[in-house]
Amino acid sequence: MTNKITNKELIKEIIHLYSEARIPVYPHNRIYRGESHSISSKTEDLFAYYLIQELPSDTTIYINQTITTGTKKTRIRVKPDIVIVRNSQIKAILDLKMDLGYKRKSFLDFWDERDALISKMRGKEFSMYQKKGNLRKRKVFKFSSKAKLFFVIVS
Repeated sequence: MTNKITNKELIKEIIHLYSEARIPVYPHNRIYRGESHSISSKTEDLFAYYLIQELPSDTTIYINQTITTGTKKTRIRVKPDIVIVRNSQIKAILDLKMDLGYKRKSFLDFWDERDALISKMRGKEFSMYQKKGNLRKRKVFKFSSKAKLFFVIVS
C-alpha cells in the first residue's frame, strides 16, 4: 500500500484479513481448518500504517518491540503492540486487542493495572532496538510526562 487509506478501507482490510485467516495456508480438498489463523501481527502493521499517515512527519512508529528502563532490580520492561515516538519522546503506546473473548470481565482490572504502569514510566528513559530486517540499532527515548496508553479493540 502506498496510498493513504480511509477509515472505511481500514475496516474493509481487517475484514479481509479475518476472511483469509479461515483458509489453510496449504489448502487441499480434504483439509478443513477449524480455528482461524491469528491476524494480530498483520493488524498491528495495518493499524501502524493507517496511523502514520495521520501523524506529523517527524513521528516514528515501532511495532511489537520491547522497551526497557532501569537496572536489574528496578527494571521495567514492556512490549506494547505499537509505540509512537516524536522528538525523541515516547508519546503513546497502543495495545491492540483482537477480541476480548473470555477476558472481557477482567479487562477493566487489566486496564487499571496498565494505567498504573504508565504512571511509573512517565519521565524515565527507555531503550529499544530499531529493527529493520537483520539490522538492529539501540535507541534511547524519554517517556513523555504526558504519554498515554490506548487500547484499540478490533472485533
